Amino acid sequence: MEKPCNYYDSYNHFYYEELNNISGFQNNIIHGQIIGELSGQPIKDAVIFGKTLLYVDDNGVGVCDENNHTFSDNNGNFQIIPYNYKATTQVSGTIIDMRISACGAEDIHRGWLNAPPVPPNETFTLKKINFDYSGIYNGIIVHPNENRILQAWESLTGSNLTFEAGSSGEIKARSNINILTESIFQNNSEVHIYTTPTYSNCPDFENFSTEFNLSR
Repeated sequence: MEKPCNYYDSYNHFYYEELNNISGFQNNIIHGQIIGELSGQPIKDAVIFGKTLLYVDDNGVGVCDENNHTFSDNNGNFQIIPYNYKATTQVSGTIIDMRISACGAEDIHRGWLNAPPVPPNETFTLKKINFDYSGIYNGIIVHPNENRILQAWESLTGSNLTFEAGSSGEIKARSNINILTESIFQNNSEVHIYTTPTYSNCPDFENFSTEFNLSR
């Protein structure tokens, strides 16, 4: 079965060592972690872009290199290393603007244009469409009169799920669903758990029909 785009594994990534050829600039590395707002889980393969202030020219204008980029690992952790190949006394060698996003997620901005300043270490929480190839949901609480759909492309594992009385929802994936025993479905909650072809929730698909064939 063809895998969706967010299954792409991009963490086998490197930075150009020749662009970081001055000792002492390792203190300016930006560290962070990226997690999903709804799932509470780390986001792998989020992309982080940065602009490094290389030097200030004779007119007092900062000159930047915009090619800094990296990806988050399996635990959502990342480090982005500023370039410092302009070896002058005016080199700042710091990342002054940074953007973070992931497949199906919002864009977070730090730095220029009235955004919060670039932090040396921060945990970023992304609003993200929870639609992974193998979805993991942990610690979800669905309150009375609330409806929640938990889904994944191929398989889904849920732990510490709580559907309170008066709540409703669906838990679905194409192949298999594993609900761990510590999950709670209270009386008078209505939750449907089943396997079915699933698709990401996207407004562009509204008012269109979907056709599929199942074969085993």
